[in-house]
Amino acid sequence: SPTNDKKYMDKKGLLWILDEEAALPGGTDDNLITLFLQQHCDPPVRKNSLLRKGSVEHTFILNHNKGLTPIVYNV
Repeated sequence: SPTNDKKYMDKKGLLWILDEEAALPGGTDDNLITLFLQQHCDPPVRKNSLLRKGSVEHTFILNHNKGLTPIVYNV
């Protein structure tokens, strides 16, 4: 549907968000993860969601291979 297409076109990629946050004076790790989650973590968050907050501070989990390979990233 056109609404869903617009929703996905408005999403920014993780590297785009990282680049933008790194260029901001005062950009923080917490803000970076918050931006990642705002853009790519649709509720309800499940184990197989594309992106979710990690259990350790400054981490997030990105599911690769159609959700079969969760990788924890540290910011």
